[in-house]
Amino acid sequence: MLGSWLKLIRANFLLLTPVVYSLGIASLLYDGIPIDAVDAALALVASILSHMSVNVLNNYFDYKSGIDLKSRKTPFSGGVDVLARGEISPRGALALGLTSGLTAAAIGAYYMQKCPKLIGAIVAYAAACVTLYTPVLSHVPALSEVVAGTGFSLMCLWAYVVQARALSSTIASLYVFSSILVGVLLLLNEFPDMEVDKEAGRRHTVVLLGRGGAARVYAALVAAAYITLIAAVAARILPLAALLALATAPLAVDSSRRVLASPDSFESMLQAMARNLAVVLLSIALASTGLSAAALL
Repeated sequence: MLGSWLKLIRANFLLLTPVVYSLGIASLLYDGIPIDAVDAALALVASILSHMSVNVLNNYFDYKSGIDLKSRKTPFSGGVDVLARGEISPRGALALGLTSGLTAAAIGAYYMQKCPKLIGAIVAYAAACVTLYTPVLSHVPALSEVVAGTGFSLMCLWAYVVQARALSSTIASLYVFSSILVGVLLLLNEFPDMEVDKEAGRRHTVVLLGRGGAARVYAALVAAAYITLIAAVAARILPLAALLALATAPLAVDSSRRVLASPDSFESMLQAMARNLAVVLLSIALASTGLSAAALL
């Protein structure tokens, strides 16, 4: 039973939360802002709960719409089949999704009193992304990847604002960098279920442009993520050490090459998706490491 619940929350993908969150902590170090360990830990808990909530609610809504019964399950996409198999009841899944989301919102409300406008905006956008993504936002043309990227990357802004009570050019540039990478993570994971998603009324980039067109968008966005980082370093917003993230470029080139060459090949796409996940996690982690090193050395 525990294994079914871990599958439902997509526990194997929760690693993305602390990785993105670390950009906020690294930015605080680089900007010389004192870090309160309790606030950092509590804000991280809220981020993990938000990630859990969106994973569970996505699976719940997919089950209710019937997508869950038709999607092709891969290690990276298609959701999980614990509801379809009857291992967990839809009511239980909905309760977990709402409880984790409301708990995260309560933590957000606690910090809102310290910085009402900024934290209020972050909490409001996060709540909209968590609750409306699957049933509403995924049906708006070309919005899925934007919402996923900008919504998930709120975690690094959140980590920073909870401590600093303000924004900086440091965290803003890294937010853009992270948003692009998380957006392409979703984009590539949408390839296997294009037909099922189209039937269900979803209007993401792969449905709109087809796999060939979406492959070109993917390659362009991956390049844009690196260019964003290089531009921030060139503008002296970020330190030279942030370019440590460029170490993932060969892996990104290989992933892009596979997607462009065989966008309709399921086996090739699985290989590209594995490389893409590594690119996203490692690029963000290395940027965070480089920033922290520049601050501490």
